[in-house]
Amino acid sequence: MTTPPQPPAGWYPNPQGPGQRYWDGTQWTEHLHPPAQPAQQAQPETAAQTAAPQTAKPATTRFAQNLRNGWDSLWGLPMLAKAGIAAGLVLFIIVAATTSPEEEDKSTPGTQAGSTTKPKPATPTAVIDFASPTYGAEVQRDNVTVRGTVRPPNARLRIDGKLVPVKPTGAWKHRLRLHRGTNTFPVVVAAPGFTTKNTELVLDRVLSASERREIAAARREKRRQAAEARREKFKADSIEIPYNQLNKNPERYAGKKVVYTGKILQIQEEGDQGFMLLSVTNEGYDIWTDNVWVNYFRAIDSAEEDILKIYGVVKGSRSYETQIGGETYVPEIDARYIEE
Repeated sequence: MTTPPQPPAGWYPNPQGPGQRYWDGTQWTEHLHPPAQPAQQAQPETAAQTAAPQTAKPATTRFAQNLRNGWDSLWGLPMLAKAGIAAGLVLFIIVAATTSPEEEDKSTPGTQAGSTTKPKPATPTAVIDFASPTYGAEVQRDNVTVRGTVRPPNARLRIDGKLVPVKPTGAWKHRLRLHRGTNTFPVVVAAPGFTTKNTELVLDRVLSASERREIAAARREKRRQAAEARREKFKADSIEIPYNQLNKNPERYAGKKVVYTGKILQIQEEGDQGFMLLSVTNEGYDIWTDNVWVNYFRAIDSAEEDILKIYGVVKGSRSYETQIGGETYVPEIDARYIEE
């Protein structure tokens, strides 16, 4: 049979007489305390005592005092019951001793335990609507009037840094100038009691059909003018090399810009290109001699016996069969421009 635990050492009510007797943890000792004196008549509190703040006793102190005051009622129980109760009290004392006074009451002063604080309602955000044109719309004009509404109606609206008048209904309109491509305008809506709305308006400036035609025509004209400028420069840089010098050593003049006027002796054309034998020396009386081989790369109206002027680049020499069956060499020129 297990021996029940004994109460801890300390002063307890004397089971054999008045006062208290010391228990050493295993048995009663001879040490006694006389009985407590009758409480003196309570004296009226002074104003200073009433005003003095009372310091709350820790939970462990209050519990120990209650334990001593009520211990008399325990000695009438059987020993086994008293031992069990004593062990339980010891355990409770230990737990209570490890509990801080702050943990006894964590409730906020002025707030009842279990009560909840209602969260503050969220601040609404100002609103803007783009009616026409809408966000991301394609516009075919350089200037456009944007319309929309704001909420609340008393909000202040700024678009691209400029203050926009707002009607009492919240409606507004504002004129914007666009450049070709994507246009982005910062937008700010502010009102008392509302969170400021920061957003943007994006509009794409695209070309209209007439603008596309105008641009295409302008590009063509620009190309024509550039080609004309190149033509005039080529003609200005071209020279007429004496035929006897050119015919003597065509390779020497390869790459040179030349100009010759002559009479077509022979011509053959296929598609937009062809070649001709051009007699470039006028002997008089409509007699032309000194032939050159000319390659050309666009169709022409001229035919044999016609007189024309060519501007081109010397390539070297070219051989061909004569009408009597022989072979001869003449200077070869690639024509760049032909004046008929």
